[in-house]
Amino acid sequence: EEFYTKLTEAVKNFEKVRKEKNWPELIFCPLDEVDPSSKEFGMKVYKAFKDAGVRTYASKDPVSPDAKDYEPYVDFWCSQPFSIPYEKAVSDKKHGYWSYPNHNSNEIKVPEVMCLGGRMTYGFGFWRSGYTLLIPWIWRSHNQEYMGKGSACGNFFDENGNIVPTPYWECFREGYDDLRYLYTLETAI
Repeated sequence: EEFYTKLTEAVKNFEKVRKEKNWPELIFCPLDEVDPSSKEFGMKVYKAFKDAGVRTYASKDPVSPDAKDYEPYVDFWCSQPFSIPYEKAVSDKKHGYWSYPNHNSNEIKVPEVMCLGGRMTYGFGFWRSGYTLLIPWIWRSHNQEYMGKGSACGNFFDENGNIVPTPYWECFREGYDDLRYLYTLETAI
C-alpha cells in the first residue's frame, strides 16, 4: 500500500509543477495493455493516479471482461476495435472513446488488410465510430522494406529526413484525407 500512496504523491507533485509552469493538461496512461492476470495491480495503479486528481486513459477494450473493474479510474477507453456502438460513444458523459489502431498500423503484416483497414480506420470508419481521437503507434523503422511486410509501421525516412511515401503509409494518409473531407462537409452542412 505504501507504493500506491507514494505513487499518488509523486503524481500530485508532478501536477503541481505542471500547473506552475502553465503546461497543458496531461492525460495519463499509467500502464499499457494490462493483462487480466495483473488486474489487482493495474486497478491500484490507476486508482493512485485518480487519487492524485488527474485524468487517465486505459489501452484496454471497454468491453473486455475486466474493464468494469477499471471503470471508476478511467476517463478514456483507448481500444483497437470500435467495440462501442456509435450511439453510446457519443452519449457517454463519463467516458471518452479513443482508437488505438495497432491492428492496422503494425500488427497485421498483410498489405491488403493494412491498406484497406488503414484507410477505413483512419477515415470513414473513424468518423462513423463516434470515437474522438486516434492514437496510432508509429515509430521510425530502419528496415527498408517499403511494402510494409517487414517494417514496424511503414514509416521510412530518406537521408534528408523526409518521409518516403510507401504504399502502406499512403493508406493511412488516404484515410486521414477522407476524414478531413468528411468533417469539412459536416461542418459546412
